[in-house]
Amino acid sequence: MDIKDIIRKIENSKYVSLDTETLSLTDKTLVAFSFCCDGQSFFVPVAMNTMENFSKQEVRSILTTILNRDNVIYHNYLFDAQVLRKIGFIPTKLPHDTMIIAHLLNENRKVGLKSLVKEELNYTMKTFKEVCGTGKKQVSFADSALEKAISYGTDDALWTYRLFIKLYTKLEHYDDLLKCYKEIEQPLLIVVDDMHTTGVPIDVNKLKQIESICIEESKKYLDKIQYYMSGINLNSPVQLRNYFVNKKFMPILKRSGRTGEPSVDSEVLEKYADRCPEAGWILKYRYYTKLLTTFIPALTPKENLRSYPQFNPTGTTSGRFSSSSPNYQNLPRNSDIELRNCISVSEDKVLIDADFSQMELRLAAHFSKDANMLYAYLHNEDIHDKTAKAVGCDRRQAKVVNFSILYGTGTKTLAKNLESSYEDAGTYMKKYFETYPSIREFMQQTKVQAIKQGYIPIYGGRRRNISINFERKLDWEKEHELRSMANAVIQGSAATIIKKAMIELYQRLKDYDAKIILQVHDELLVECFKKDAEQIKIIIKECMLNPTKDFCVPFEVDVKEGHNWGETHA
Repeated sequence: MDIKDIIRKIENSKYVSLDTETLSLTDKTLVAFSFCCDGQSFFVPVAMNTMENFSKQEVRSILTTILNRDNVIYHNYLFDAQVLRKIGFIPTKLPHDTMIIAHLLNENRKVGLKSLVKEELNYTMKTFKEVCGTGKKQVSFADSALEKAISYGTDDALWTYRLFIKLYTKLEHYDDLLKCYKEIEQPLLIVVDDMHTTGVPIDVNKLKQIESICIEESKKYLDKIQYYMSGINLNSPVQLRNYFVNKKFMPILKRSGRTGEPSVDSEVLEKYADRCPEAGWILKYRYYTKLLTTFIPALTPKENLRSYPQFNPTGTTSGRFSSSSPNYQNLPRNSDIELRNCISVSEDKVLIDADFSQMELRLAAHFSKDANMLYAYLHNEDIHDKTAKAVGCDRRQAKVVNFSILYGTGTKTLAKNLESSYEDAGTYMKKYFETYPSIREFMQQTKVQAIKQGYIPIYGGRRRNISINFERKLDWEKEHELRSMANAVIQGSAATIIKKAMIELYQRLKDYDAKIILQVHDELLVECFKKDAEQIKIIIKECMLNPTKDFCVPFEVDVKEGHNWGETHA
């Protein structure tokens, strides 16, 4: 088949699947790609060393034809989009993504292509290791054997195509999920791809200063540990247990669920620290070491003084984003070492941070229709003060109570979160439900609905499904899962709201030289020129509040600007 016939086939097919092959799992240099039209797969070598490659003109003609048409199918579009951008192709059409569809249909399973094909189509695909080998014998994909490379590549395109036909047919049976896919998850892929491309501006000098402090502090604590705990391996639970329990006679606070031996995990070491300084030294050493080995390398710019985190729309069961390189949801915050200060822009720009105020509690008020909670938000009362007075604790504790109960926390965990007695936590919980009785009813209703339907619906069309092995679980495991269902409604709805806001904001920021660069929980961070800041603040607030207009309580968004991210939280 010559190039003209291939182009014609691409243009005349209802769907086309596309899959890129890269130098390795970490190096996103394109060496080949495969596509499938109407069930027929094609392999296009671009920079292979074991076969003749297509010409640059042929590669450009094929990719241009594919990317200029609708209904192109990917599995993990965000990966392929980055690969294509590296060779000058910017996907603009709304993509189909079998990973997103699979996650919508059942968020409790793995969404890798090979596991899904095995589960849905009963076919075992070859792995990357089978093609490229492992260890010393491993080669790059560009050097893999001709037959293996072609078979692997065409399989990826073919089974992505077949998987889409199977999953999309299922999706069409559920109006709510189909609407969620078309109106939220599909357009969101374009937004996230743009975030991946934009990256996050980093002040390298500040980052180096923090790195120097961390090196100095970690060495200081390691020297203390080595002097006073000579010969102890900090990675050995057995040696740590012998030191603290047998030598220092520290109390046994909990036991390992796997072995039944006394635990010396971080939670226990924190409690030991007041009486035994060595425990505190270990925690400090681990903290600074984690910064040096995890967060600082991930924030260090590889090019253009920007780092490029990865955002995963299928990273959580609730529909919320997860992120990596680094995980911004877990970015440490410390008064001495504030990594947020490293996220900084040039003098002519600003960062605008927009954060929903008490979003989850407002959603709880909406879904439960609790009279006291609704009254508080409709009359602009302080919900934490209200709870503190009602249950008999201070405002800080009330804040913990408010959020812990929404997370499905039991009395034991609440006591731990509050650092209070079991009895006090039980009293707070009892009085909380007396004050907000409809919250308990809402939680009970979600449990009943989940058992009856096998899922609970979430605002925006998403569902939270009961786990596949629910009936085989122990009673306490079932209860824990059912308790989490009410929180899933709230977390999932929060995810939908922020996603809708991002889609609208992305479109409106096109009129300015401004970009969404981060999404963390209920918070967005936008980079823009200082001259546009006031107008963009208005736009951000409008976009974030628009999805909340149909809720029965008012939502609030706190908008602040600063030269670095830390300043917006000052």
